[in-house]
Amino acid sequence: MAAVRWHFNPDTGQTGRCKAEIKCDFGEGTPHYETKEAAQKGYEEYQAIIDGWVSTLGREAVYGPEDDTTEGARDVKQVQDNSGDEDTSDAGQADANVGDDTQPSQDNQQMQDPEDEEARIEALDQQAFEEHDGPDTFAVPTGAVEDARKLIDRANKRLERAGISERFKILEETPFSYTTVNDRGFKEHRNYVALRLNHPSISYSGYRFLAVVDKADSGLVVRGSEELEGWRPEKQVCEHCGKNMRRSKTYLVEDKEGNRLQVGSTCMKAYLGVKPEGLWAVGTNPLNKLDRSNRGYGGLDIDNKSAIAYALALSENGRHFVSKSMWERDSRYKDTTRDLVYQAMYGTDGRWSAKVAQKAEEYIQSGRADEVLEQARNVKGDSDYCENMRTLASGKYINKKHLGMLVSAVAIDAKNRRDAEKKKRKEEELKSWTPGYAANVGDNLKGRQMRVVHNRIVDGYDYHGNSIRKSVVTLRDKEGHQVTWFASRPIRVKEGEDITLGSAKVKKHGQYEGVDQTVISNVRVPGEMSQKEWNDYYG
Repeated sequence: MAAVRWHFNPDTGQTGRCKAEIKCDFGEGTPHYETKEAAQKGYEEYQAIIDGWVSTLGREAVYGPEDDTTEGARDVKQVQDNSGDEDTSDAGQADANVGDDTQPSQDNQQMQDPEDEEARIEALDQQAFEEHDGPDTFAVPTGAVEDARKLIDRANKRLERAGISERFKILEETPFSYTTVNDRGFKEHRNYVALRLNHPSISYSGYRFLAVVDKADSGLVVRGSEELEGWRPEKQVCEHCGKNMRRSKTYLVEDKEGNRLQVGSTCMKAYLGVKPEGLWAVGTNPLNKLDRSNRGYGGLDIDNKSAIAYALALSENGRHFVSKSMWERDSRYKDTTRDLVYQAMYGTDGRWSAKVAQKAEEYIQSGRADEVLEQARNVKGDSDYCENMRTLASGKYINKKHLGMLVSAVAIDAKNRRDAEKKKRKEEELKSWTPGYAANVGDNLKGRQMRVVHNRIVDGYDYHGNSIRKSVVTLRDKEGHQVTWFASRPIRVKEGEDITLGSAKVKKHGQYEGVDQTVISNVRVPGEMSQKEWNDYYG
């Protein structure tokens, strides 16, 4: 007795016993388990891999490089603050997650009945098979092509054992597809391939096989690979041995001159060199054994543009995109953006889904979805993530298992827009500084009023090699000159506020990024915030 195997549905997570003999309903690569509990755990691990995935190799392409823990060593270089950037921190996103109209009802987050999708797949399959099946053509889902080849190989091995020299061959593979629009208004897609086969003929020593003659209650029935235009023998008899016996079937053969003979099963080998059991190949299609409705051959693919538009709608144009890694490390996130997209597309909260669909359509009509896909097609990098992203974004449809990766293109777009805005602000700031210096080297700036432009807290080291935190403070005097202070500790002053220097000495003159810079040291600032106020401000 075969061992019981358990598997899971990659789309729904439902577990069950696998009854397949040739191929599992959910694909050849689907793992199997000894118990139901093991299958459930396997699905959880599977989800951890694909849901909202942004690979470690590709994280830099989406979020930029991680903070360098030795960044404080740059205190001899120039550091510009990014505090003016749009708030894209995890905490900011958690607090400002998408609006009420893009949140699913907490009481109704189930998925659509799988039978709804099954019905759509069945309708497309029926259309494909009706329009493309023929005497020598067999339409199959794209995922079934490999199994079709295996069935043909098995059939050819049977021909070999039966002593037949010819073989089944796939003469042509023609891909085609069908697209449907579901009740949520987005496109779904299914790919097929039309396989055109040859049909082996059987001949030997000048004779070739024509048909089988079956005996029925009302007469003789002829079935074979060739059209006999209604011709059939008058009675069922073997013209080779002439024996008169009760027969359920005989076989028709034809010589080179076109003479037809009716031969019994025991005499067939003398005429054709093959046993009657080898005649199954004539006029048959080995692909008839293929279960084309097997869900392991793939379901409906999702329209790329719709997936991106939904992600934009659910992340407020990418500002609050939540990746799998962000969701895992911060409990304030209820869902990843990928999960929200899937719920909007396939959940049962129709009212919420309709609002999301309306917003998504606006992103499609405005061209924003196309912009995101274009950036994804041209994302720079040699990592697996970047290569996979370019591949997925270059197509029109994706499999549901790749939904998390594709929608992360919204994060790439958001990062590109942040970088562009940051660059623009930086260029404007560089133009705003007044050429020249605030004072001569050695001058004391006590009592001078300055505005805090940047206060960047960095990690660094003291003279003994101990790790410390300190500030790089950029100031602007009344004339617009840039003044920079490399402090040896965090300076508790807010960006944008005016301060009066209690003491400060001009250490040197310099230039950074084309801007004249007055570097000061031995600085004291009266009225710094208390430690508690600083902690509340700086976090």
